[in-house]
Amino acid sequence: MIPFNPIMALWLGFGLEKTSNSKIKIFILCIGILESIANQQHDFFIEPQEYSKLELEKIFDGFSTKNDLIAANGNGNPQLIYFTHRKGWNANDEDFKNYDFLQNIQNNGCKWILIEKNENIQLLDNYQKQFENERFIIYRLY
Repeated sequence: MIPFNPIMALWLGFGLEKTSNSKIKIFILCIGILESIANQQHDFFIEPQEYSKLELEKIFDGFSTKNDLIAANGNGNPQLIYFTHRKGWNANDEDFKNYDFLQNIQNNGCKWILIEKNENIQLLDNYQKQFENERFIIYRLY
């Protein structure tokens, strides 16, 4: 879709330029704007189950510094790391079952593991739990 957007924009601009009635131009542009907003309206609101992510920075500030590196099971979505205001690794649930992965990130300076609880994650038994609530578990890696 991304490579096709400039072509669509040129095509629409060419079509609007060829239309002589200004009311039709304005109507078409307004329909396009309304469709764009309606298509992305879900991005304007935070879903109630996501509010707990807003507390991650405060939770981490209680026992960690801003320079600490973390690993989170974002499964391709870096939101968890963003909300902690720290840097680190965004990994898949399966990575946290892999001893070599855990050793590698620890050797590269990772100090904390942030786990968002879900049905696919197997909780780590060999690391010290620093924090746990109904949504997240944080392990100390050093």
